[in-house]
Amino acid sequence: MGKLNLTWRFGLAAALVGGIAIGGAAALGAAGAAVVAALGVVVALFAGASLSRAIARINHSATRLSLAEVAVPATFISPPELYMLARTVKQMAEAMNSLKGSEVRERSRLASVLDVMQEGVLIVDKDGVVESANPAAVTLLDSPAPFRPGVLLTSLTSSVELHGTAVQCARSGAPRQMQVAVRGRALPGAGITRKQLQVTATPMGALSGPGQALVLISDITGLRAADTTRREFVSNVSHELRTPIAAIKAAVETLQRGAAEDPAVRDDFLRRVHEDADRMEALVSEMLELSRLESGQTPLHLAPLDVGSLTESLADRFKHQAAGGGLTIRSKTGGTAFVNADVRQIERVLSNLVGNAMKFTPAGGSITLSVKQTDGTVSIVVQDTGKGIAPEHLPHIFERFYKGDQPRNEGGAGLGLAIARHIVQAHRGAISVESYPGGGATFTVSLPALSAI
Repeated sequence: MGKLNLTWRFGLAAALVGGIAIGGAAALGAAGAAVVAALGVVVALFAGASLSRAIARINHSATRLSLAEVAVPATFISPPELYMLARTVKQMAEAMNSLKGSEVRERSRLASVLDVMQEGVLIVDKDGVVESANPAAVTLLDSPAPFRPGVLLTSLTSSVELHGTAVQCARSGAPRQMQVAVRGRALPGAGITRKQLQVTATPMGALSGPGQALVLISDITGLRAADTTRREFVSNVSHELRTPIAAIKAAVETLQRGAAEDPAVRDDFLRRVHEDADRMEALVSEMLELSRLESGQTPLHLAPLDVGSLTESLADRFKHQAAGGGLTIRSKTGGTAFVNADVRQIERVLSNLVGNAMKFTPAGGSITLSVKQTDGTVSIVVQDTGKGIAPEHLPHIFERFYKGDQPRNEGGAGLGLAIARHIVQAHRGAISVESYPGGGATFTVSLPALSAI
């Protein structure tokens, strides 16, 4: 209907021009007819040129719209049909502008989410080409080079298992899941690190067509280490409890078979039962204390503490016990040094260190407690002249239940130094050890000086 209406309008214009030309010819003669005819031609050409420009402008706008260059076209005044067409194109352009803006905002929001995620996210095709990777993925895989879209997955990681999982998922369209150990970077003093990664590959399918997989990577190194620690803890506790329980059971059975009739034998076995029960009680108490320290449930009653006075008090307390073993113990304070600490907990740490030193220092040896203060730190040093600790055991000496050096852990559950470490760390301090076979051992507890807190 619009097309017919437009055609009718052009016909009417032509008829009017023709009528004017005929009327003019009759009134003005041959010369006037020529002038009027020329005027009609000019009018027709002008109308055609204007129409062509309007159509060209609309066509240009529609072409840009199809190419997603969504510039809004100008409005047109005449003729009405072209005005309506131009308005429709303008509305389409405005709608596409709105959609494009929404898409840009959503892409920006998604990119922001991926950038801050701790899990790695990859999009991999069936040939192992990585189309997208967030920063966490590059970090978790310890990529030797910055990521660029289109690189092979093998350029980001040397793990054959991870590459195979991603490619098989993209090709088969079936989800896959696995755990893989990857080689990390070399750290100073720690050598080559190893990471345990959880890899989940999901086919994208409906999202982007077949042949692509979305790969999610999570670092579970800490979880695996915690699980290993838990299993070792259960095993060690079972072993430590099994020995006194077996001894108590054997003593009771011996008493039941008639040994109770002999007062001397009976008293000896009852004494052994009592000692083994005390040993189990001490073990359970230490495990509970260690658990509370690790979970942060042990409150610290902090107050200014003169470390020099504390070391002198400890040396005096252990003096008679040391003399009984043929040892000498002395304190070198060098003046006062204050820290903000829980006196009971710090005393427990130092008593454990002095007790170990006495246990593993032969007769004729010595134990020295000294205090040093430098750069806002107070260091309490417990040094003995015992047999020392083998180098291979030093990195593990503060681990719970560690008994690599059997003589130094004789008669204990191996929890004392682990508890000492947690107490010192709760005070924002550090504990360390230096030793070599035959040269004794030096334990150092470093705490922030009161003036530095």
